[in-house]
Amino acid sequence: MAPQAEAPQMKPSGHLVYVADDDVSTARLVEVNLSARGYRVRQFHRGAPVLRAFEEEHPDLMILDVMMPGINCFQPFNVD
Repeated sequence: MAPQAEAPQMKPSGHLVYVADDDVSTARLVEVNLSARGYRVRQFHRGAPVLRAFEEEHPDLMILDVMMPGINCFQPFNVD
């Protein structure tokens, strides 16, 4: 049996990523993978908290479930 390749070691970037998904296990999976690669991750399981947080800090990346109940996650990008 061939040895299994290890994931490359990456330097922490410190970049902030928002993960918004009402499916807690999906959000956790994304968080674990990003955190292992040095990203800071904030999870959200409802839409309103992610919108409030976005008003106070601007993440480097947002991964949004666009079909979260009770909110349209395209809302942070609406331009009047």
